[in-house]
Amino acid sequence: MNPFKDIDPKKGLRENDKSPFYGRFCLNFDQVAPFNGSTSYFNENGYSPIAFIPIKKGKEQDVLLLYEMFPERVQSLLHCYRQNQNKVIKNTWWMDECFGDGDYFLVLEMTGDFIYIGIENLYFALLELSEFLEDCHFFVYSSGYRYIHWLDEYIIKNGELTLLRHLLEIEAYYGRLHFYIKRALQHPGDESLKHFALDQIINSKVFSFFVKKVDNITNEKNLMKVKTKSPDLYKIYQDYKKLKNT
Repeated sequence: MNPFKDIDPKKGLRENDKSPFYGRFCLNFDQVAPFNGSTSYFNENGYSPIAFIPIKKGKEQDVLLLYEMFPERVQSLLHCYRQNQNKVIKNTWWMDECFGDGDYFLVLEMTGDFIYIGIENLYFALLELSEFLEDCHFFVYSSGYRYIHWLDEYIIKNGELTLLRHLLEIEAYYGRLHFYIKRALQHPGDESLKHFALDQIINSKVFSFFVKKVDNITNEKNLMKVKTKSPDLYKIYQDYKKLKNT
């Protein structure tokens, strides 16, 4: 389901604190493609949940023209960079080796701790740009400030943008991990999706610690305590083990 389909595109980039989608968010981006699940971008502070979108060759100026018209709150989430001699212009927090010298690309990344925004603004910004962007696939969720159970899936294919909002059983910080694992189990032949799902587990410090803790339990009594205390996490753990062993 696309929750923004009934919004007038002419109003999609406006600041509207009365929007039902307006709120205080700490947005994170988990990328499936085009990097085949390799979303473990590290900086000096550790894992950084960001997404990269390549710009089509010859369409850089079209993107830049539209980008400059976006409001500041959108530009604080969606950044436009150029690779130059193996260094990313205007960025000192991470380095990327996926692009050639002179390539332009977009980065979805939070530069602050939180943002007040109508989340539909991000959708309509990407809708404006999608015809000039290469194929990509990523997820967006919010964490840290309130219990949020939505997970937005963005797919750009042949210049067309598709958005699907998934409602999760538990809050998105953990719920998305279970969603990724179940999605990979439903597509057993998709190695890139499997790699993506397992990669997200590895890069979740809290959940990877939980996995190690359960793996080291040697008696049924202690295992039962974990199942009782953390039933949601244990369900994710069980499906994670299924996926890992496929």
